[in-house]
Amino acid sequence: MVEILTSQVFSKDFIHEALMEFIGRYPKWLRGNRDKLSKAKNKYEHYEKQLGLMVNLTVVYENEPQEFSKIINIMQNIQECGMPPSDIIADIFPGLDLSTMGQW
Repeated sequence: MVEILTSQVFSKDFIHEALMEFIGRYPKWLRGNRDKLSKAKNKYEHYEKQLGLMVNLTVVYENEPQEFSKIINIMQNIQECGMPPSDIIADIFPGLDLSTMGQW
């Protein structure tokens, strides 16, 4: 039961559209915030890595959608990078209360 639910949550149909929105906005956001991010230790590289993982996830979704273990692994790596930039989240999900993100 848990495996079925998890596979549905991480399915391409469920996540692909939002993922493509992030990938579409991330490079411009990185360029616009490079100076500010460069002042913080490894912040730019951190976000750049997160974007790369998102791109890798779309490649797996397109070429190997049945490789659930790869999808989970990439998703875990994305999660380890932390939250994507709040500016991008707010653009994609207007009205979302970011102050409660990560709190249960």
